[in-house]
Amino acid sequence: MTKRALNRGPWERMFLDLQIKSLYWYSSKPNGVFISPRARPDSNTMVLFAVDDRCLQVFTFDRFDLLDPWNIQLDGSLIGKTILINVSPYGIDGRRGEVFLNNIGTVYDPWGGNNSQFSSVTRQSMLWNFYGATKVKLGSGSDISFPGSTLIPHGDLEMSGGTQDGRTIVRGDVLHDAERGSFTNYEFDPPCPLPLPPSLNIPSACD
Repeated sequence: MTKRALNRGPWERMFLDLQIKSLYWYSSKPNGVFISPRARPDSNTMVLFAVDDRCLQVFTFDRFDLLDPWNIQLDGSLIGKTILINVSPYGIDGRRGEVFLNNIGTVYDPWGGNNSQFSSVTRQSMLWNFYGATKVKLGSGSDISFPGSTLIPHGDLEMSGGTQDGRTIVRGDVLHDAERGSFTNYEFDPPCPLPLPPSLNIPSACD
């Protein structure tokens, strides 16, 4: 039997394309705001708001903002919006590192739905952009649903339970380290498209 090496060229070009886009989206100025439970000792829920009428709502989290076991609530102002969530991989020393989201509790849509009841329209409008992360640790070992597509254009993904509801795009390795859990391939179909870098030459494989 003749063995043939896999032609990785088209995939490498696609990930180069995604890395350029991811950096461009990561550099977007946030116009969405969030209220951290650290500012409200009586609450364990982080609330995300839109503060203007633009279709694209951009949120930027420090890699430490999501370490604690908090719930996430999307406010009604995000209905009908494209939701881009950038998560920084940079530490205090300026170096890129791992991002931990394995303590997040329940994620609620603008109507209060969660897990299997989370709005499909909202789920298809969300992208979590982990530009530069060397590894993303996601899940809590439970059956909690993590809504939205996930882009990790440089590093690995370690999934420790729960359900990833969206496109899952990972440049490195994917480790599913749990007895239960799944990846549900919801498409990314937001109300308005994410902007493209002005000078991007789209590879032919992505046409």
